Amino acid sequence: MKHAGALTVVTDRFACRFVNEADMILDVIDLSGSPSERGRAFGNLRRAQIRSWLDDWLESLALAGISDPRAYAGQFIRNTEFMPTVEAYASDVLDELRAMAEGADVPFELLFAAQLMDEEWVYREATHGSLSGDKCSSFAIRAASGSMWIGQNMDLDTFTDGHQLMVRASADGGKPATLVFTVGGLIALLGVNARRVAICVNYLSQLPTSARGLPVAFVIRKSLQSNTLDEAARFIKSVPHAVGQHYLIADTSDIRSLEASAAGVHEFSAGSDRVLHTNHPLAPANIAIADVPNGANSEARLSALTRRLGGGFPGLSELQAALSSSDDPLNPVCRTAPSDVDRKKSKNINGFTTGSVIMSLDRRKAEIDAWVSNGPPSLRGYEEVRLNGVN
Repeated sequence: MKHAGALTVVTDRFACRFVNEADMILDVIDLSGSPSERGRAFGNLRRAQIRSWLDDWLESLALAGISDPRAYAGQFIRNTEFMPTVEAYASDVLDELRAMAEGADVPFELLFAAQLMDEEWVYREATHGSLSGDKCSSFAIRAASGSMWIGQNMDLDTFTDGHQLMVRASADGGKPATLVFTVGGLIALLGVNARRVAICVNYLSQLPTSARGLPVAFVIRKSLQSNTLDEAARFIKSVPHAVGQHYLIADTSDIRSLEASAAGVHEFSAGSDRVLHTNHPLAPANIAIADVPNGANSEARLSALTRRLGGGFPGLSELQAALSSSDDPLNPVCRTAPSDVDRKKSKNINGFTTGSVIMSLDRRKAEIDAWVSNGPPSLRGYEEVRLNGVN
């Protein structure tokens, strides 16, 4: 175990990137302190990983046909107005990001641009042509015991492989401790807090976008500062949104399914005991304004989840099997890159399951259990990570 100021490294095996599937090990990082202290300590300790992740992101842009990725990233920031919106709604997270850039000795503008994954896809589609938006499969299901399951597969560009990690941050200033799954220096992809409020996400490319909205990663981080599920839902409903995104949030007893876009936030309810979601809108108001047809891939994955998880009380093994499944080989829930392809050089923007997370929310237990795969779970299985809960 290593220590660096306010940061404790529980596991730090960055040198093990791109080894055999069975040997892939999940990094878990513990952080404490103010936002700036956390960011600077994380940047200092994980400097090599953050730089490598940024380099791999820029290389993926070059492989996608961007002639000068660094210049493109700068133009992306200057041609949009995300920064002022983040300053207005998530200034503490922005402070953390600035400190992370200082600690890692990387340009802040580049690190900020790399946070905007979904937003960059929208910008790239507008400036360089169409992209597929079919990625990520999520669920929230009430358990037989009365507790809650929530989880998802996070499908991203293959360059993210080897950069996966969990960040466990202590409480700060009345904001609960958090456990988030992410990659490189990205502030969050999904997570849960000590108050047992959890969030998963799905991109909805069919819905309106805005270059003045709050980017997804910052919505996730701010939502995880909530002490109750209702508080998280109010925050999501109160902010302007940059892209179409489904925010699936849950606590020990309730589920909220919020489909957000530049046109507003519409709630989808399939009943009180479960929500299954992929990458097409399900709320009637959003179906009415969707500007492109649903993708066959998204519909096939939702059908697979429905067959496996649509009734009864699935347990952990059934949930893991669903997220590891490939019932439709052309449209699998779990996406694996071909073994003979260098994942870093693949042009597939969202054809790889970067990670899979299943969380159990149970107020009767002192700890919150999360089962995490740092890649396709059908290949790498799950490891258990815990966060101390607060009642």
